[in-house]
Order: sequence, then structure tokens, then C-alpha cells
Amino acid sequence: MWMEEISKRVSAWEEHAFWLEILENHAHYIHAHLSSSETKWIQTAKQYIEAFSRMRRQLQMVNSSLPFKSKKMISFAQESYPVVFGYYRFEGHLQHLIIQNLVSLNLSPTYLNGTLSENAEYLRILSFAMYGKAPPEL
Repeated sequence: MWMEEISKRVSAWEEHAFWLEILENHAHYIHAHLSSSETKWIQTAKQYIEAFSRMRRQLQMVNSSLPFKSKKMISFAQESYPVVFGYYRFEGHLQHLIIQNLVSLNLSPTYLNGTLSENAEYLRILSFAMYGKAPPEL
């Protein structure tokens, strides 16, 4: 019986809720570990915190039982993709700056490598969800 529970597919709503919370947490973590002198990057991190928070609030208004193929879930995925991809680029740029010693961020490039991998997984999911398809399991 427990195997049936484990193999139960995660819903579209659950996927979005999980990944948006993860990415918002990442943005908070970056914000907290930037030197106060890094005002440009602090502001960018704040913008992503606000964007992910707004998206999570929007998701709360969506019926959690809707499938990936529903118009509402397709629309939500399409609206989410540019923000999620923008954040992926932001973290990637910060990783580059850390390696070049051009930013004061008290995180290692390896840490950002992990968060970038997590972000890439949500981008993979969104690449299917934007077309109303459930992503294949890995």
C-alpha cells in the first residue's frame, strides 16, 4: 500500500507550490548573504522575493485539483516561466561574479551550483506545463 502512495503523481498545483517556495527561499538566502555594499544585487534579490511571493499568492487562488492541461494551469506556467528563468540567470550571474571575485556574497559557487540545479528542474517542469503536459518523472 505504501508503494502506491509513493508512486502517486504530484499535482500541477503541488509542483508550482513546492518550487515557488524553494525559489523564494533561495532569494531570501542570497539577500541575507550579500554584503550591505552590494545595493544593486540586494535590490534585485528583493524584487525576486516579492515576485515569488506574489506568484505564491496567485497560486493560492487557483483550484488545487486542476490538471496540467487546464487553461488556468497552462496560463500560470506561462506567467511563471519568465520570472523563474530570470532568477536562474540572476543566480548564474552571481555565481560568475563570485568566481571572478567581483561580488561580496558570503556563499560559495558550489552552493549556487546546487540552487541553479534546483531552479533548472522547475524550468524543466515548466517547459512541459506551459503546453499543458505533465512532465515525465526523472
